[in-house]
Amino acid sequence: MKSRRIALISLLCLGIVAVVWWRCASDAEPERRAEHDSGAPTSGDSHGPKTESIDPSSGTGSSGATGQQDEARPARTSSSPASAAGSANRAVVLTATWGAGRGQLGRSADPEANPEAPMSMAPLPGGGVLVLDQVNGRLVRYGPDGTPESTVSLAMTAPQDLAVAADGTVAVLDRLADRQVVLLGPDGRRIGTLPVEGPGIDEAGGVTAVFVDGHDVYLERENGPVYRIGDTSGRAASEREHLPGRPAGDGRTLLLAGLIDAPAGRFFVTAIDRASREHRFTRDIGVPLSIRQILGLDADRAGVIYVAVAGTPYGAPETDEEARLLCLSPADGSTLGVTDMPGNTDPAETMRDLVVLPEGGVLYSVRSEEGMTVRRYDCRPASSAS
Repeated sequence: MKSRRIALISLLCLGIVAVVWWRCASDAEPERRAEHDSGAPTSGDSHGPKTESIDPSSGTGSSGATGQQDEARPARTSSSPASAAGSANRAVVLTATWGAGRGQLGRSADPEANPEAPMSMAPLPGGGVLVLDQVNGRLVRYGPDGTPESTVSLAMTAPQDLAVAADGTVAVLDRLADRQVVLLGPDGRRIGTLPVEGPGIDEAGGVTAVFVDGHDVYLERENGPVYRIGDTSGRAASEREHLPGRPAGDGRTLLLAGLIDAPAGRFFVTAIDRASREHRFTRDIGVPLSIRQILGLDADRAGVIYVAVAGTPYGAPETDEEARLLCLSPADGSTLGVTDMPGNTDPAETMRDLVVLPEGGVLYSVRSEEGMTVRRYDCRPASSAS
């Protein structure tokens, strides 16, 4: 009888232990799911960021890469929830409907060609925005309050990108037809032209951006190396200086970015000290998106690095595209803050939807069937964004 009692008590204890174990496992499951959904790496999570050796000089990720990189493997980071500063700072800078009138911007829907919207934009010294309205063959200048102030006609065949110098000089790139950079003064008068093709750039169609740094004009080839082609006076460079990355807005940094595993949401950012050409860091970054493209990469005057990607959240249809903006530390590339932005799902071709402001934050153009809105976003912590 006594032995039967002991057996029953043992069975009862085992039952209680089993129930407690089952409840603990059930409570832990939502936490594991939340960690996976946030993009944080988990054991066995194929979508989370993974450490990988990266070749910054090639602009692509590789497994046994050579070139300028960390002697150890690159640092890794994963995106965090949107920062308070980024969530609050989404001010509308300007709004324009589609058309050819004053303050309007052109959009082409020619079935015989690629649809186009304004290809590029740039912040102006003292405030305001300059928009490349190539469909209407002009530049449109908007004031700091978003009011259209003036237009400049462009005698160019296929302009696609622009950059503005600190003195107001404008460089407009045509890489496909005229194969030149046209330089315009602050008053819109033509100063001169610079050839696109030359040492380092055999094919003009491979150019991916134009930059003005001080009085120097640079072109980027295939999202990688950058070449000085001349200056803002129109004088072409006799020997094209080569930079291993795009010149950043702080004047001290060269930047590179590239995709490692787009479906898994992984890309890298590399920073190089401009004066010494020493490698500062490479960050392997993971976001919970299947990445379609890198939207922008630059630094503000203080050195904060901004990088944005666009893509589709895991499991969502392609029409649900989103964009994510990250702020990185200039010292080591660690994530300072993250904010989400709407994606552009229309098929219009553009080259520069996002630009970094010298004082911090970014301008981002959002397109709809009615027109285009330029908004300001910021991913810095509230203490540094004020």
